Amino acid sequence: MLYINNLGGSDLGPPHAKNFTIWVNGCGRNCKGCISAEANKMNAPVVLSEHFVALLYKEGGYSLLILSGGEPFLQASGLVRTISEIAHISGEKPPVICYTGNTKEEIDQRNDPAEKALLSLTDLLIDGEYIQEQDSSDRYKGSDNQRMIFCTNRFSSDDFPPMKRSISIRLDGDHIAMSGIPSSSQARAWNILKKEW
Repeated sequence: MLYINNLGGSDLGPPHAKNFTIWVNGCGRNCKGCISAEANKMNAPVVLSEHFVALLYKEGGYSLLILSGGEPFLQASGLVRTISEIAHISGEKPPVICYTGNTKEEIDQRNDPAEKALLSLTDLLIDGEYIQEQDSSDRYKGSDNQRMIFCTNRFSSDDFPPMKRSISIRLDGDHIAMSGIPSSSQARAWNILKKEW
């Protein structure tokens, strides 16, 4: 089972792909200025089976899986099962981009079997804590300290042309959701909108 905060299409990945993003629930880092602070508290997450998430991916015609959060490596086992289930149902492993507050070196040092398995299924790792004072205007990173580590040859830097950040806000009944990595001013506006919604 996966404990998630949100899932669905997003614009976090390269512009040519139809992206499916899983925002997992829970993170203990509490980075100053985090846009997912409410997801990090592990309060009232949605619990879904890996099979159901895999069906949503396949039936939606998605071509790329993005893992974000929260902290994906806290749910490494469930995400490994989800990626395996998507591969089983779709006939091939999806390309995977994973955002993490860990550095790759921290993951390697822990030598945790589930984390190693998730890393082995990741094609692009975007690692490092969000540091508000180093906030980036880059579409793919939250702050300048974060690295884009190409773990396989499935992607190259050419797939990620320099682009400024953009966000999408979805309104659905009494639910509001944002996707993308906002600039500092967009994050402030988003926090005001959430409070007033």
